[in-house]
Amino acid sequence: MVYAVSKEIGVFAQTIYKWLLTLKDSVHMTEQQRTPEDWTLPGKNEALLEVASLSPEAEDDWIRSRFL
Repeated sequence: MVYAVSKEIGVFAQTIYKWLLTLKDSVHMTEQQRTPEDWTLPGKNEALLEVASLSPEAEDDWIRSRFL
């Protein structure tokens, strides 16, 4: 997911991971909406924080739990 966002916004994935580390303690957890297009910027940041620490298999489970 980080790599997809990286490609979409034209920022290196390493930069996004650094942002995630910076934001990890300051992001206030909110209820996620059903589709990413409906998410607010804080919601997207929350999703990135959650996925950043997951293994590829866990990422798949995370995506399935939210979108299927």
